[in-house]
Amino acid sequence: MSSYFFRQRQCEPADAPAPEPDLAALRREVQRLREMLDLNSDWIWEVDAAGRYTYVSLHCLTLLGYRPEEMLGRTPFDFMPPDEAARVGAAFAAIVAEKRGFSHLLNRNVRRDGRIVVLETSGVPLLNPDGSLRGYRGIDRDITEREAANERLRHAARHDSLTELPNRLYLREHLEVRLGGAGAGCCAPMPSAPKLRAVRASFGVSALVRTFIFRCASAHPMSCAKSPESSGSSILTSPCST
Repeated sequence: MSSYFFRQRQCEPADAPAPEPDLAALRREVQRLREMLDLNSDWIWEVDAAGRYTYVSLHCLTLLGYRPEEMLGRTPFDFMPPDEAARVGAAFAAIVAEKRGFSHLLNRNVRRDGRIVVLETSGVPLLNPDGSLRGYRGIDRDITEREAANERLRHAARHDSLTELPNRLYLREHLEVRLGGAGAGCCAPMPSAPKLRAVRASFGVSALVRTFIFRCASAHPMSCAKSPESSGSSILTSPCST
């Protein structure tokens, strides 16, 4: 049998045309791949060089509440709050300028029903033969619950478990940001935890303490320190006025 096929091969002209592609088989294969993408738990997408969606898998309906045809031609930033669109847009512009891939880019998006979802985005560049950027292909994953759990942990680390008042870590971090590391100077005692609890019992509003501290901080730049006479209390220090 092998010699028969060998003779048949020899008899074929050297310039015999290539066999016609099986278009039906190709269509079935494309359909199979599309179904696999649509069933994937991650949202798969492609954008052009301007950031406009050219392909989105059906999972966008689950994540954002929009059908694929409603997203084609729009950009990811069209589905973000304005401040988030500005932040992520600036980060993405730097990535595009270098034609590099990226991963774990967190971004907040607004679903059709108004709810906020947090997505984790990764992508790779698509280049033309001449090296110019054709677009990006990537995936989005819903990490809303994970981020909510992380936020609960961050809150617990920075608030007293009994009073829900901000603890020293919370105050130190916020004062460092607001005051920009003011130098040492005059100081005033910061109430200890028992005194803060007494304030809570008297006024019942933890925001009162925060507002008072931050208002003083805005008027007189201060920084946190330890006082050896304060029995564990923190102190707020500010430069002395002359």
